[in-house]
Amino acid sequence: MDIIGTHWRSTLEQALDKWGIDAQLLMVSEEFGELLSALSKWRRGRIAPTKVAEEIADVYIMLSQIAIMIKCPQHTIDALIESKLKRLQNKL
Repeated sequence: MDIIGTHWRSTLEQALDKWGIDAQLLMVSEEFGELLSALSKWRRGRIAPTKVAEEIADVYIMLSQIAIMIKCPQHTIDALIESKLKRLQNKL
């Protein structure tokens, strides 16, 4: 379920090398904040869904960088997502 794709991994690693972990962690909180703001505006009918989608894309990118930072293999994340989706499915 690799959302970003492994072919972009080197780009994400280059970003971490260029700006550093601390700056990228700060960017994580900024991107999540922008997504929350966009969702609030969308809910009130003030922005188009495409703007929310843009913020979702930014968050996906930052999540991928976090996985690289903590050296968590994609297959581990995929297995956890699968497990959590199965649990959700059972609740439904």
